Amino acid sequence: MNTTKTTTKIVIAMAFLCTSLIHGACALDEYAYEHQEVYQDTESALANDIAITAMETDLPVEVVEDRILFQREFSDYANELVTRFPDQIAAIWLEGLANSRGHIRFTGEVPSELTLNSEWSGRLNPENVIFARGGVITQRDHMRSAELAADALASNGYTNLVTFFDPPDNVVRVELQLPEESPAPTQSAIASMVKSHVAAALDSGEVRLHGTETSKLLSALDVDLIVIRSAAPVVELTSGGLWMRDGGVRECTSGFVVRGPYGDGVVTAGHCKGLDSLEQVGKPAYKTTFRRQGKPENGDVEYHTTNPPNTSLPNRFYVSATRYRAVDFLEKTHLMVGSAVCMYGRASNSASCNKKVLAVGVSTIHNGKSYRKLARTNNNSSIPGDSGGVWYLSDIAFGIHHGYAPASNNSYFTPVEEAEWAVGVTFKSRR
Repeated sequence: MNTTKTTTKIVIAMAFLCTSLIHGACALDEYAYEHQEVYQDTESALANDIAITAMETDLPVEVVEDRILFQREFSDYANELVTRFPDQIAAIWLEGLANSRGHIRFTGEVPSELTLNSEWSGRLNPENVIFARGGVITQRDHMRSAELAADALASNGYTNLVTFFDPPDNVVRVELQLPEESPAPTQSAIASMVKSHVAAALDSGEVRLHGTETSKLLSALDVDLIVIRSAAPVVELTSGGLWMRDGGVRECTSGFVVRGPYGDGVVTAGHCKGLDSLEQVGKPAYKTTFRRQGKPENGDVEYHTTNPPNTSLPNRFYVSATRYRAVDFLEKTHLMVGSAVCMYGRASNSASCNKKVLAVGVSTIHNGKSYRKLARTNNNSSIPGDSGGVWYLSDIAFGIHHGYAPASNNSYFTPVEEAEWAVGVTFKSRR
């Protein structure tokens, strides 16, 4: 990544005028500016996101720049350790923009060679890369445990909930949403329910572990219950880069460009229905063809090709109505927790970067409808129409937008790796 310091003007996009998105009654003359597309290279993209983050968080630009660059160096280093020590890492997370510190917890002892001076370079040092021992359960098994927790609650009649593994606290977090009049279960009852379900799934062979012994998993499985009293949806599906239309009505937005078995195309949120065209500013809409929809247990994603078929599409994603970038890197799911990240959706039409990935491998159930393998962030900025929008930082693709939680102001997206797996595509990138 080019990390040259650059002074960047932040252009605030004009407000998007829409009288009623639900009914598709959006103003046709919404664009008061010239339809001139502008490409942002790596240097200007990074500077732009740093400036937006500083503005939204009230942190000095220099501090934000240093911490985002630390984030990238730590991510590269942690990914190298995952390769060097397969099935020996229990959790990886960053503290976010508040501190330039990253954590790596091992299932057993910390490898002795990691204390050597040869390990350190750039911004990384023993003060900001914290190793810990005794994690017991591998990363993948932690995330699988959280999914099984959601299954356990669903099989016991609970229909509105979120589960995920929380790396800093080393627990499976269960957020159970109940109406005011419903009695709340105790934490011990939920923990017992989850452990019984996990044990049964392991005994039946339904679930296979990645580097963790069954007895160790059950003994180390710690469940924390949070009861939320609210009638709001657990996740509001906000149903990006460009408008995707259903019979001429602007419904969802496109995410990143992909290569797939039916040719080049785009991905968007899987809960969007009937999409048949893609709209670009100042140009006629062109037809798209639905190809595949991923199963909800693999996130929330679907794949469309553009017509004519087999057309090669440029590696391009939009961060405003007219500004676009190319993807250089695809962020890995297991490196996301604690990362600063930006989001852009076509309906809100405003990039926002005051966000931190709080968890990955998240399961949500709303009125019995389940989605799995999502990522969760704070500080939602999406509105209806942003589904399928892009999550990114500079030229790094993180995922595509799923929805938000009104009660907690959290957002959810499908990470790149899960999206690729769900619909059998490859996100286009320059690396």
